[in-house]
Amino acid sequence: METPGEMILIIETGLSESFSFLPDFFHKETDVIWFMMPTVPIGSLNGVFNSKLPYDSLSCLNRIEEIMEPFKSARVPFTWYITPSCRPSNLGSLLEKEGLTYRGEDPALALDLLELPALAIPEGLTIKLVENSEMLEQWSGAFSKVYNIPKEKMKVSRPFHEAGGYTSDAKVQHFVGILGSEVVSTCRVAYSGNIVTLSGMAVLENHRRKGIGASMTLYPLHLAGKRGYRFAVLGSSELALPLYEKLGFREYCKIRNYSAKFG
Repeated sequence: METPGEMILIIETGLSESFSFLPDFFHKETDVIWFMMPTVPIGSLNGVFNSKLPYDSLSCLNRIEEIMEPFKSARVPFTWYITPSCRPSNLGSLLEKEGLTYRGEDPALALDLLELPALAIPEGLTIKLVENSEMLEQWSGAFSKVYNIPKEKMKVSRPFHEAGGYTSDAKVQHFVGILGSEVVSTCRVAYSGNIVTLSGMAVLENHRRKGIGASMTLYPLHLAGKRGYRFAVLGSSELALPLYEKLGFREYCKIRNYSAKFG
């Protein structure tokens, strides 16, 4: 049984490594992990993780400026994520001095897949792996409806979602939940080490409270367990937190988010 501290480390590793499928744009340095896809100028899809910067404020500010420079030069917005192991303790205030804006915090959860609940798929629901561009378009359409994202913005993010490919052993996979002929739910899974990271969870409003969200969460995790993965991690909204806790996820920490935009 892992300690809370070990689970936090698993969460930090899973969330940051979930972007490692972008080998040309994923950078792991001695004191920080950062990822930037210049063709996808969306703040949530470009970012900085696991920063362990100098305790001296002046040195830390200088290092922050160095890390920000590629984003500035490319005019790409990004998010700086602060998790428990990040340092110094006043990193947030130093980021604000450099012009970043605090955007709040989100619960970070983890689950040992050895304790995964049984999967029960609601009658009529079919869950499928996205295997081609047409299915990804359906995934994007449903996701944009749930989160009210303009179609143009979804088009901009398309290269990011396509980068993982469509194979059955890809490092990133998308799933759709289908009722009849309608895509009513989505999920995205990234694989790294022995960790799977969930994101892109969405259920159309008129199909909620039917067990679809639970099924879309558990389905890829059962597949991952069979492939030998051990832990699942995710960043949740406060609204979705009860669902994940019901499925066995436990909150271990918060993630503070700071954003920067250029131009």
